[in-house]
This record gives sequence, C-alpha cells and structure tokens, in this order.
Amino acid sequence: MRVLVIGTGAVGSFYGSLLAKQGVAVSVLARSDYEHVRQHGIRIESKLGDYHFQPRRVVRDAAELAEQPDYVLLCVKLVKNADRVAPAQKRHRRRLNLSIPHLESVYALMKLRELRLARG
Repeated sequence: MRVLVIGTGAVGSFYGSLLAKQGVAVSVLARSDYEHVRQHGIRIESKLGDYHFQPRRVVRDAAELAEQPDYVLLCVKLVKNADRVAPAQKRHRRRLNLSIPHLESVYALMKLRELRLARG
C-alpha cells in the first residue's frame, strides 16, 4: 500500500510514521521544510516513544510521484495550505480511494471544497 501525506507538521508526521512502522510505503509532500525532511527525515517524540521516520519519498508537488498513492492523508491546518490537495487529487483521480482531511475549522473545509470545484 502507498500513502501520500500532505503536510509534515505534527499530525502528518506522526500518523505517517505510524503507517510506515506497519510497513506502508509513506511518501510526504513538504514545502517549507522540504530540504530538511529530504536530508534528515523526521524526528518523532511522543508518548509512544521517540524515533526517526524517513519517508519513502519527499516531494514538493504530487506530480513528482512516479507511483500513484492508494490513499492521501491531508494534514494541513491552515486554509492557505489547502491548495496542496487539489493538484494531488486531480493527478491521482483514477486511483485515489480516500482523502482524510485534518483541518481545524469548518471554514477551512469549505475553502477546500471551493478549491476542488474551481480546479475541477
């Protein structure tokens, strides 16, 4: 199974790392921390233990993925970052089974819907 995590903050990194620990091929879409995550991976510190998570692929855009993900885990908390999902869903529309949004407000979910409709 292949999963693309959009957003490498606390939530995306944590859930992505848990999936990777179970043998899932987890790639991440990162922007501001792209270089750091690509070179060093992600350090997880939690009540479940402290460990290192190295994503299978680190990309700036979903179009960079050679293999289409089976699932997309959307873990952005700011509305301005919701634009990350529309290109990923458009590119992987035929194989995309599920998108799990983690957004902090109803307004953010409404904005995400607007982006999907606007970009087709």
